[in-house]
Amino acid sequence: MKKIILICTLILFFFSAITHAIMTGMKDGTTTTTVIRSDDLGRIKTSPISYTQSTGGITANGAGTAVNMTVAPASQYTMIVDLTAGSTTTVEVDLECSIDGTDYAQMATITSLAAEPALIGAQGVPCFYMRYNVVTVGSGNTLEIHLLGTTK
Repeated sequence: MKKIILICTLILFFFSAITHAIMTGMKDGTTTTTVIRSDDLGRIKTSPISYTQSTGGITANGAGTAVNMTVAPASQYTMIVDLTAGSTTTVEVDLECSIDGTDYAQMATITSLAAEPALIGAQGVPCFYMRYNVVTVGSGNTLEIHLLGTTK
C-alpha cells in the first residue's frame, strides 16, 4: 500500500512539474499566443489568448490577410479603422470570421469615419480565422486597420 501511495505521489509530482512549464512567445505571423500553466495542485490554468493584426497603407478595396486562431478559437473581437490620409468619411470595412479559412461571414461593419479612429466589436461568435474586408476604401483615402481577437 505504501508503494502505491509513493508511486501515485511521484506521478502527481511529475505531472505537476511538466504542466507548470510556461509556454510563451509562440508566434504565427502577427498572431501571438500567451501562457498555459498549472497551479500548485497540478490543475491547468489558461490565460486569455489574444490574436492581433495591424495593417497600414491600405488604399484599395479587398480582404486582408486572415489571422489564424486555430490554437484556441477567439469569441470576442475588436476592429479599429483609422484614416491616415484623405478626407472621404464614407467607407465600408467589414470585420469577418470563418471556421474553415475559406468561407467568411460578416460580424460587424464600420461605414463612417466622421469620428475617427472608428471602433467596432463583436462577441459570442467562436471562429478559427478573422480578417478585415475593405468594401469601400473611399476616394483618395489611406486606412490603417487594427484587429484584436480574444478567447475570454
